[in-house]
Amino acid sequence: MEWLLTNISYKKWTGEFLWLSLDVVKKEWWMKRIKENIIGRELTFVKQESTKTCTWRFDLWSMQSSPCPRQVKLFWSWKNCESCERRTWFSPFFYNQDTLSDAQKKYNATPHLVYLAYFGWEDIKIWITSERRSLARIMEQWALARTILWTYENADQARRIEAIWSTYAWCKEHLHGSRKVKYIDASVVDLDRAQELFSKKIDLISEWGDLTFPQMSIWKNSTYVKYAARLWEPTHNVSKKDRFSWMVLWILWTCLLVEQWPHLMLHNLKSRIGYDIQILDGSEEMSWFVSQASLF
Repeated sequence: MEWLLTNISYKKWTGEFLWLSLDVVKKEWWMKRIKENIIGRELTFVKQESTKTCTWRFDLWSMQSSPCPRQVKLFWSWKNCESCERRTWFSPFFYNQDTLSDAQKKYNATPHLVYLAYFGWEDIKIWITSERRSLARIMEQWALARTILWTYENADQARRIEAIWSTYAWCKEHLHGSRKVKYIDASVVDLDRAQELFSKKIDLISEWGDLTFPQMSIWKNSTYVKYAARLWEPTHNVSKKDRFSWMVLWILWTCLLVEQWPHLMLHNLKSRIGYDIQILDGSEEMSWFVSQASLF
């Protein structure tokens, strides 16, 4: 059966648990969105030749997405069609915009967090996010560890503080996706190092503003720890294959962590969002593994 891959999602469920799924739409049931939880399943994916399709629009207040009602074909590199873009109308760079949609104004008025995120080696980023999306946002960005610095009444306050603190703490505000992937395949990533780096950044911020932060609480990506030892072995990028078959272990950023014994592989599905795929139950033995030092 053919499906249209629309999203790779992380949903807050209860406490620290996340519901991980591939978000797909059955082509013949366009207005019915179906979420397929693929963790722990043996699957075969077959890429289908197709034109990229607009997949969704998003309601900032309800935090719910819905299918594009017209299935608009995208012949350029657009993420969404014009109608769905207007319906969503969200800009992460709202602080540089002259006008904002009513939905984003309402969203920005909700509590926002300022936090530090660790990605590997010496890379620490300072970011803001809505309190409602705290953990899900961290998982989307594939941080290995995170600590919350402060909660503010709205996004504008949080952004002003983020800009100041990033300067004094020598923190990055942006980190390219290719760099994150390199850390996934790194020979050494020490999550205990995150606490040491967080403490140094907090000390720099505290000295500048004569501030006292709450006792540091660190969230660590425990799933990464679970599979880290095997990730240090040579991994395989299978993202350009037309047919791929494996047991799905977890989702790392936009990559599926998959296994076909004895191989542990990463499959990046980001480039396939908006295209048709076929999903078959069960795995097939594949013989095309070729080791490589870097992923992308």
